[in-house]
Amino acid sequence: SFHSAGINAVLIKSLFVYSNINGELDQNIFESVKPVLLFTRRYISDDDRRDGVQPNTFVRAREIGENKSHGIVRPLIRILDAVEKSTDDREVSPDDTKSANKEDLVADLLLTLKHVAVNDLICKHISKEGGLNLSLHLLNKYMENKMVVKHALMTVKTVSRNDDVKMTVGKGDGLPLVIQALETHILNPGIVKQAMAVLSVLSLRQSKNCDRIAELGSVQLITAAMEKHSEDSQLQRQAISTLRNMVSQWQNKELVQQIIDEGAEKLIRDARASHPVCDEVAYAALRDLGLPYTMTK
Repeated sequence: SFHSAGINAVLIKSLFVYSNINGELDQNIFESVKPVLLFTRRYISDDDRRDGVQPNTFVRAREIGENKSHGIVRPLIRILDAVEKSTDDREVSPDDTKSANKEDLVADLLLTLKHVAVNDLICKHISKEGGLNLSLHLLNKYMENKMVVKHALMTVKTVSRNDDVKMTVGKGDGLPLVIQALETHILNPGIVKQAMAVLSVLSLRQSKNCDRIAELGSVQLITAAMEKHSEDSQLQRQAISTLRNMVSQWQNKELVQQIIDEGAEKLIRDARASHPVCDEVAYAALRDLGLPYTMTK
């Protein structure tokens, strides 16, 4: 297997080489670094569900991600930073689908960083190495690029599983950027789903984040998104989870009426009736909002 052949060291060494990008990007960089990123994601992704297969992808991700000095996190972030600061003067034909551009590479790097963040220690590494701030910066810079926005949100969501990161994103510019992405792309279910997932994570056991989410006008956006994308079960589940998190702690009970006033009750009940995956979280949301509820099915 690749693992027993020592591919970990090869991957990390390759990415450290690419982390020396400086100045103008050229076609060779695009054509060579993207396959390395793709291989890295597949190497640490549990995508083989056959009986008897033990992919050990979590172990492999830990092996290449946990070592702060000699792991994959630092070179990935250095490459991302270098690409973001570089110039891209290549002339790419709109019909040339094989040609990558700078924003494609940024999206690829963000997605790879997200895949590496499999546990709390790696999430801390990513934050301390500047990966969180860089992801938020790229979210802001490329707010109109759907793929960059989606992958930046995925990275922020994954790294925010760490409670310290939750607080950092909640009290800084990160939360307004997530809400801006939700508002800007409210018709795009893929982006809305990721924005909802970020809000769900940030609101979990974080009363101050819940207050700020409400202060920034997110409740109206959440209910609007639920109404626009009523057929998307996972989006509905993430939205209901956020609303439930916002009122599940005694410090935030003043938000109950605001959420009810935005029509959340009907939306929650409709989602529960339409999507079995929403049953338990809808039950909890109705209970914590002080609304009539029945036991889960």
